[in-house]
Amino acid sequence: MLKRWLCLLTILYPFLVPAQQPTRTMEGIIKMSIDDDETYSPKLEHPAYEEDGPLVLLDEGHGNAHFDKAFAKLISMDGYRVLVSPNPLKYDDLSKAKVLVIMNAGSFMTRVWYENPQPLFSDVEAAAVRDWVAAGGSLLIASGSAKPESGEMLLNHLGVEFNHDILSDRDLTKPSSSTQPPFEPAAFTREKKMFSSHSIMAGRSESERVDVVAVDGFSVILKSPNNAVALFHCSDKAVIIPRDWLLKKQMAEAERALLKTSPATESQPVTTQVLSTVPAPGVPVAVAFTLGKGRVVILGNGSALSSILRQFVVQGQPVSQKAGLDNGDNQKFTLNIMHWLTGLLE
Repeated sequence: MLKRWLCLLTILYPFLVPAQQPTRTMEGIIKMSIDDDETYSPKLEHPAYEEDGPLVLLDEGHGNAHFDKAFAKLISMDGYRVLVSPNPLKYDDLSKAKVLVIMNAGSFMTRVWYENPQPLFSDVEAAAVRDWVAAGGSLLIASGSAKPESGEMLLNHLGVEFNHDILSDRDLTKPSSSTQPPFEPAAFTREKKMFSSHSIMAGRSESERVDVVAVDGFSVILKSPNNAVALFHCSDKAVIIPRDWLLKKQMAEAERALLKTSPATESQPVTTQVLSTVPAPGVPVAVAFTLGKGRVVILGNGSALSSILRQFVVQGQPVSQKAGLDNGDNQKFTLNIMHWLTGLLE
């Protein structure tokens, strides 16, 4: 019996232990590595700021020091000055910047942290960020980690709560892009009436209007302040599948696979899990709101604001795939967020 469960855990291990390096490898049918897309090259005809643009503090001190290079490259070309911060967040440091950006928090933690998870943001840091925003700062959080502990302290201070379960929405269409299966981002579209009329989605002109936002996995937002506006949201067909049900289903399927390869192994009958879903019509994935004199944008994932390169082998054939800022209207969306946070969009 012990041997059987050790084999079962070996089958599930890649799904249970998150990656801890910027280059991630998935073993199984597909061997895949993920890293920053060093070839990403944004093209802007008219930068928002010709010189001495607003200072942007890019957080890299909370398990998030990867997958932000393309974002920094894009906003730098738009005239923003980017300063990377690997340190705890303090009010005095924040007061020197106009915008604080927190992307992918908790994505790259040590094994010790996973064995004993602690809040990534201390109560002191969370209070400092909230006070700074209320005094006139602007905050962008693009991080829907599957670990509730990762950003809970900070989000609580902002009145925001993510749902970290699995969401299914049949109306999420595939974007028109160069990406190919097996990894295709979900596309939120204006055509499907998934956008609000917020200026971030409209831009300053027709050329800045956002029609498609492609997101590579995401968490939905269950709670936000009363004055929050959903930038884009799921359809009325969206349902949430609890992760505990999904884990049980994966374990049952893995056990069936094990029994097929080892018919003589002693085991108990495998029961079929009944699908458990919770309706979530129109649940938002990105919101914007004001807090005191400041502005806040929250996204359930940082994939739309970054650019990554996947390299994987499918049936012995090497395949490369880019995802992120080059998909849909993600570049417009990213710049519009920054323009709203710095007052260019009202």
